[in-house]
Amino acid sequence: MASSMLIGSPTIQTGETVPLTTFKPHIVLIADSTTIVEKRLKAAQELSENFETVVSSQQYPQFLQDAMRVFIKVLHEVEPQFIAEQHSQQLRKLLLEIIHRIPTNEHLKPHVKNILALMFRLIQLDNEENVLVCLRIIIELHKQYRPQYNAEIQQFLQFVKDIYKELPNHLTKIFDPRNQIKVKDISEIDMDSLLTEMFTVTTIMTDKKNHDNQPITFNLI
Repeated sequence: MASSMLIGSPTIQTGETVPLTTFKPHIVLIADSTTIVEKRLKAAQELSENFETVVSSQQYPQFLQDAMRVFIKVLHEVEPQFIAEQHSQQLRKLLLEIIHRIPTNEHLKPHVKNILALMFRLIQLDNEENVLVCLRIIIELHKQYRPQYNAEIQQFLQFVKDIYKELPNHLTKIFDPRNQIKVKDISEIDMDSLLTEMFTVTTIMTDKKNHDNQPITFNLI
């Protein structure tokens, strides 16, 4: 049922007033772990494209409460991904970008603690692209709401300290030129092993061909 919710979604014109009930199915679909990730991503994309309409609605506070509950749940449950082209990665990144776009007003204030707890967790687990968004969220929320100093901030500072402490051990891997990785299929990649050696975006080229008869490539982040 959920996978069919976006069929016939209206085209929204500039200045048109659209009830938030139009977008509630999008939140339901994003939350539905039984739906393929591609459709959940499509729902998030449509929500992002109409974000200003959502924010300007009188029903926005209730919608925000539902959306934040779902976004935080999905970002907890969907495992971090390290291939840029994977739909799961694109969904995670887009949800983080939507959180970053949420106006920092009284409506967001009740959610700040949970958002920050998630962001501090993700910066130690997620890929570089997503971590950069997490850091922007952390900076913005601390600037606007000035939350109390807590254990999560201490852990974050220790994490940053450890990164700089280990930096001299990885300089060669960071700055030496990297060749493409060539495999028959992306499924052959031993991600856990590879990520310990990679410090920059690296292209993975497979033996598979696209419709232009060119090798299908992926970007490891």
